[in-house]
Amino acid sequence: MLIRMLSGSLGLLAFSASILAGVWADNDLTTILTRAWWVLILFLVFGAIVGWIAQTVINEHLRQSTPDTTDQQQDETSMGRDKGLSGTHKAV
Repeated sequence: MLIRMLSGSLGLLAFSASILAGVWADNDLTTILTRAWWVLILFLVFGAIVGWIAQTVINEHLRQSTPDTTDQQQDETSMGRDKGLSGTHKAV
């Protein structure tokens, strides 16, 4: 989701800035739209790459900062079974 959002935002921002710069420089309409189109495509790709990197960094950080609770849950389940309780109840 971050990839698409960042890609679209950067693309539209660059497209708008390119059109404004072309109008300000008194370029003809064909030149303005051609350059704006290429800038839009370029920044969509650039935004997708940056978004992918950001998403990878976020996922890696969350993976490292979240404690692994599978061992603890397995221990609680096995303790409950040893006492004759079902696996859904926690051992006291």
